[in-house]
Amino acid sequence: MNTNTMFPPMPKSDGNIIIVGGGASGMAAAITAKQKGAKHVIILEASQTFGGNAIYAPIPRLQPEEDKAIAAHEDYMRKMDDSNWAADARLVRTICDQIVELPEWLSAFSGDATEGERGGKLARVLADECDRLGVELHLGCLAKRIIQDEDGWTTGIEYEENGMTQTMNAMVVIVASGGFLGDIEMMKRYIPFIDDSFNADAALVGKKYSAYGVQMALDCGAGDMGTVSLEWNETRMPFWGKQLSQPIEYIVTSPSVLWVNNVGVRYCNEGNINSESSVIRQPNKDSFIVVDEGILEELARRNPNFSLSQFKLEVEELIDADQALVCDGAGPLAAWIRGKKHILQSQIDRYNECCEAGRDFLFGKSPEDLIPFKKPPFYAFRSGIPVVMTHGPIKVNPMMSCVKLTDFPVRGVLACGGVLGGLYTDQFISTERCDSLRVALASGYIAGGHAANFIGGGKPAPLYEFPKFSAREVMAGNYYNVGTPTPPQTAIQA
Repeated sequence: MNTNTMFPPMPKSDGNIIIVGGGASGMAAAITAKQKGAKHVIILEASQTFGGNAIYAPIPRLQPEEDKAIAAHEDYMRKMDDSNWAADARLVRTICDQIVELPEWLSAFSGDATEGERGGKLARVLADECDRLGVELHLGCLAKRIIQDEDGWTTGIEYEENGMTQTMNAMVVIVASGGFLGDIEMMKRYIPFIDDSFNADAALVGKKYSAYGVQMALDCGAGDMGTVSLEWNETRMPFWGKQLSQPIEYIVTSPSVLWVNNVGVRYCNEGNINSESSVIRQPNKDSFIVVDEGILEELARRNPNFSLSQFKLEVEELIDADQALVCDGAGPLAAWIRGKKHILQSQIDRYNECCEAGRDFLFGKSPEDLIPFKKPPFYAFRSGIPVVMTHGPIKVNPMMSCVKLTDFPVRGVLACGGVLGGLYTDQFISTERCDSLRVALASGYIAGGHAANFIGGGKPAPLYEFPKFSAREVMAGNYYNVGTPTPPQTAIQA
């Protein structure tokens, strides 16, 4: 029987696990690896702070479910349906199964993991636990290359610190460097609608990282899934750069407002949760939220907690920052958005016809959200695309091991978090759809556990050379199986 594998013996190593990136997924991997017995776990973070996008985040609202299996299955079906079942079903299933275990895991070192506290608590909690467990945290270290021996085994990493190139031995490298929102050339490579002006037109509200981690994984043989997704969040005024007051946020997030582009054209159903995706199709990715006094008065009537007078006071600060306008007609409104008055007026007239008919003939907005736009003054707010991060394109298996396009593992290289490919298939996805923090934590947990097992003596499944038998040969019994363990023979008792 031919049982030769394609794996030569593993090289001797000092057993280091090196994690490239100190965000949520990287720190989750480090914590899990230490919890599962790994002795030497090192995080190399390129920036001067840990946390990645988790520095903006609360601890996710991870409600323990009475039936974890049902919760995991429902999450799995939602994610797969969102991708039209083009996502990697095994990978999505594995991550969903781990997500429901996160509340118990997090609460062991963060207290109540169901509170969803704001102010970046997640990053602080993860960093504190890394420190308590003895994870080595190195800031300002830019990983450059995964070092492999002649047989393809990972033996270390090359990185740059204080302008000097250095190397460090490793048996496992986990790529957790996050997305590459700041790398316009890499974004243009994967996303057709991105050009040189994208960073100026869009509001990049997430961390602006380069693609060094992704490129490093690709260079050592990881498969390229070919698809990268941009994640956007629900921020309605991303260029403002500050927390919106409650009265302003209530209005700009209302489905009763109108969204127009810089020509003056209304272009979507403002009440649909995924309408933000349509901003990408507008000229210069520009979008403006417009509302009149009549809509404001009706929304105030519907919500007694909304103060119209307070709203008008707080609009003044936005006007000073050129993020809002108050005017008495379509002419000045069109001038501010750099549109055409007659087009904008025609769109307002058409919208009012929809309101009178009780039906949005163009985009299907709910009748209860149709309020006529007729009463000055008019208010306009600068909106746009709030881009948080990129996802993809590294191919991994359900253990988070990087694999080639043929599914053969890249020996000793794993990945987690934003670099994972195969989870999403759309090029523009909402934060609600992708649950970034949960996926980051779950994939980091899986990668860290697998790395610890590998260091502890576990080995990847051998890759065998499989002979090809014809159907007639197999049916005639002229075949043999490859890679199936032979059961031990039991002595026959006399």
